[in-house]
Amino acid sequence: MDFKTIGWQDIVLKVPDEWEIVFATKPPKKKGKEKTGYFGFRTTKKKLLEFRWVEVEKGKAPDLDVVIGDYFNTIQKEQKRIKKRTDSGIEVSTHKGKTLYWTSEDMSLHGYIVAWYCNVLHRLIIMQSQFSSDEAHKIKTDIMQVLETVKCHPVDYESKWVAPNLTIFTPRSMYLIKQAFLVGLSFFQLRYEILDIYCYRIGLANQKINSIDELPAWFLNYYPKTLPGIPSGFKPIEEDFSKKTLSKKKDIVWNYNNKEQKSTFPLKSKSVFQGYFWQNEEKNDIYCLIFKYKRQSSTNKNIVQIIEKMFSLAVRNN
Repeated sequence: MDFKTIGWQDIVLKVPDEWEIVFATKPPKKKGKEKTGYFGFRTTKKKLLEFRWVEVEKGKAPDLDVVIGDYFNTIQKEQKRIKKRTDSGIEVSTHKGKTLYWTSEDMSLHGYIVAWYCNVLHRLIIMQSQFSSDEAHKIKTDIMQVLETVKCHPVDYESKWVAPNLTIFTPRSMYLIKQAFLVGLSFFQLRYEILDIYCYRIGLANQKINSIDELPAWFLNYYPKTLPGIPSGFKPIEEDFSKKTLSKKKDIVWNYNNKEQKSTFPLKSKSVFQGYFWQNEEKNDIYCLIFKYKRQSSTNKNIVQIIEKMFSLAVRNN
């Protein structure tokens, strides 16, 4: 069986090719002062596997036996006739974890729960799956292979965000602000300290532009009416776009940059915006990356390096 690499919310793993990611209907929210997150996987028929995590206060590692027990009790309220079958230890991404396997009394339904604590990102992570008895052997085998590949604290730029036809590599510990996945459009906004990143994939490029030279004019007309999440203060004009050729792939990319605008001019934004726009003719998609940060931080070398690295990886992988 072939596997593909998926990443979301600083969790990177490999899953079977036919599994599709199920995104949370809402971005991670705060439970008290703690952030939480969710994503899962399904086939065309049903959901197979889900991940939930909650940020834990530093130095307060949870008791995984209690976590597993509480989670099982929650499931038991919905599936009353289920029983614990086995529980054991496991290692996930260098962390010690706990597992619990349960079945219904008639053995028609099986379930598997895995919990571990990532002491790098201070997250309690819970994975769970439910499946029928005739699928039990295959799905459990797949799950064990998935768990062997999990990275819950990837190094910078191995943290991977994979949306429909859109893959972005980022520094670790970016967090999700907004998302929208529609027919022909993938969008999510990420934040890292004072830097915001707006990521777009727009389908059917050949119905929108005839050549890459038309991209700036098309975008200026298209984005106000159609694209979600456009940041306030983003008011591009065609003169702010410049075309560049990437030396290795000879790809054409349009760059938008307003950082030369003077903040003393009252109609200009107090934020710096940089944007990159390109077309993948083979995929028939248009890609847009917009970066926003405070003007007083415009000389921050770290931000410049992050933008350059993210842009380079995005063009290479989209």
